[in-house]
Amino acid sequence: MIQTKIKSLILGLSMLFSASMFANNYNISVNNDMLKFERLQDYKKVMIDFSNEERTEMVTFITQNMTFSRLANYTTTETYRKLNDGFLENLINANGFIQIENLIYRVDVSNGKCAVVNTNDYSSLVDQLNAGIYSDPKIRAYEITDDVIGMIENNVLPENARIFCGESGAGGDKMEKSVNLNEPNSTIACNWMDGEVKYVHAGIYFHLLSRVRNLCPERVVFWHKTPVGFKVKCGAWSPASYQWDIPAIAPASSTYMYDHWYFNVQPLHAYWLRIVYMAKDKDFIPNPDNPSIDLEIRKNM
Repeated sequence: MIQTKIKSLILGLSMLFSASMFANNYNISVNNDMLKFERLQDYKKVMIDFSNEERTEMVTFITQNMTFSRLANYTTTETYRKLNDGFLENLINANGFIQIENLIYRVDVSNGKCAVVNTNDYSSLVDQLNAGIYSDPKIRAYEITDDVIGMIENNVLPENARIFCGESGAGGDKMEKSVNLNEPNSTIACNWMDGEVKYVHAGIYFHLLSRVRNLCPERVVFWHKTPVGFKVKCGAWSPASYQWDIPAIAPASSTYMYDHWYFNVQPLHAYWLRIVYMAKDKDFIPNPDNPSIDLEIRKNM
């Protein structure tokens, strides 16, 4: 009995220590009902260097320990519909705000802007920011296709965005489809396969991704073909590459499986992502009647 209590205490302390270490290592907290990063370098590390597993751990930590109006809880809003990618909606609040160091950023998808203000001016300008009014000289209103972090680091004003780089950022795009997996010859209720390809652009956050969900226990999803390529704005090309018939997900999963092709604070100037998800009969993979969904988004390539 005593040993059990000691084990429980050690486990509890371990979990508390782990959560504390995470918060301290990445300096995240909540201020003015928004997530706050104490240092820009920590925000960039999360965006650029984190693995998928680390981002998942961070979302769990935020969900359990950070109390603010996360966009993830407002699934009917336009902002959620456009930015939902499994991660960003857990960082910004329902009005699109996040604080990094002494600056507050608002991602405004309705107006295509990423507004930036000093924390000292936030309380006097918050009503204008929420209304999408950016005429006050204390507000820097960048385009959501701009390299906002890069321009902030180099003290570049929004009107000089083209001078800063010289290339436009590619606009966002997405395609999503579903297919009924009961067809043509399923012997049990198979439900659906849902897939999406998407480029999220948010001024301080850029993400090229694909995701698929398979609800049929009789089928295994394959990537049938995947040309993927992109060009970082004023940066290097990643020429299109191709892959064939790669198993993508086990049968009957109610959650999405993600592939993250680009994740960064720098925008893309061009991209091309095409994936054909094919739900193959797990007992007869060569079956030619396997249902599929063909998804493609392409800009400047």
